[in-house]
Amino acid sequence: MNHRTRTALRSVAALSLASAFAFAAAQSSSSMTVNMSSMTITQIVASSPQFSTLLAAVKQAGLVSVLNGPGPFTVFAPTNAAFARVPAATLANLMNTKSALSKVLEYHVVSGRLTIADLLLLNKVKTLEGASITVHAHGTTLKVDQALVPGQEIRAKNGQIIVVDSVLLPPSMRKPSAPSVMPTQNLVQLLSLQPQFSTLLAAVKQAGLVSVLNGPGPFTVFAPTNAAFAQVPPALLKEILASKTLLTKVLEYHVVKGELQTPELAKRFGLTSLEGSLLLLSVSHGHLAVDGATVTEPNLLATNGVVQEINQVLLPSNL
Repeated sequence: MNHRTRTALRSVAALSLASAFAFAAAQSSSSMTVNMSSMTITQIVASSPQFSTLLAAVKQAGLVSVLNGPGPFTVFAPTNAAFARVPAATLANLMNTKSALSKVLEYHVVSGRLTIADLLLLNKVKTLEGASITVHAHGTTLKVDQALVPGQEIRAKNGQIIVVDSVLLPPSMRKPSAPSVMPTQNLVQLLSLQPQFSTLLAAVKQAGLVSVLNGPGPFTVFAPTNAAFAQVPPALLKEILASKTLLTKVLEYHVVKGELQTPELAKRFGLTSLEGSLLLLSVSHGHLAVDGATVTEPNLLATNGVVQEINQVLLPSNL
C-alpha cells in the first residue's frame, strides 16, 4: 500500500474518532443524574411535582413504608405525563383496585440499586411483582419493556429512581399479542432486500463471499450503509474495490461468528472478526458502537444470523 493510501487511512481513522467523541459529547447533555442521597425514594417522589400521580398510587397501594425502607431498590418511575397516557377509565379502575394497583407498582420496582449504565449490560431484570422487565438497548434508544428511558435518574438514600415515559404492565395483565414473525431470509437475501446496503452487497459479490453469508453460520454482520461507503475517500475506495484480497480483508473485518444482538454486544468489550483482528465495542448513553461506528439500526434478523447496520466502513488496523 502506498504512502498516499496510508495517509488517507490515518485521516479516516482520525475523523472517525473525532466523530465518535463529538457524538458522545452531544448525547451527554440529554442524560442527567441527580444526587438526593439524603432522602428516601418515597421522600423524593413526594417532593417532585412530576411524580404526584405516582405518589398518590403508592399511598393508595400501601407501599409508602416499603419505599421508605432500607432497600436498596430501583424504581422505574412513570411521570404524570406517563399516567396521563393511560385511558381515564382504566386508570380510575386501577386506582380503586388495591390488589391490581399493588401488582402494577411492584412491577416497577427491582431489588438492588441499578443505574442506567447497569441497564445497558442487562437483558432482563426481575421485579418485586415476580415477573421480569425486558431491557432493550437499540442504537440511540434505551427502553424497559416498551417504556422509553429519557436519561434522568435520581440517586436516593435507599436506591435509585429511573424516570420512564410510560406506565409498565406486568405480563399477566397485558392483552395477548400476536406471535413474533420468524425470519425467512438468509443474510445475503436480507441485504438484497434493503436498498441502503446495495454497495455492501455489490462488494460481497465481488469478493466472492456470497457463499459464506449464504451458509449455515450463524454470523453477525456489521453492515455499512451506502452513505457510510460514500464517506470513504474515493481513491481509497477505488483501491480497495480493485483488489479482491484487500476487499475480502475489509469485508471479513465486518463479520463475526455467532448471532449477537445488541443486549449481548453491550456486555462485550471486543470481538474477533473473520479477518482475525479484534473489533472494539463500547456503549455510551445508550449508543452501541463498534470501532467507533455507531449501530444505527440494530438486530435485523436472518435465518443464519443478524445484521447490525452501522454508519461507517470499518478498516482493520493492519490494512
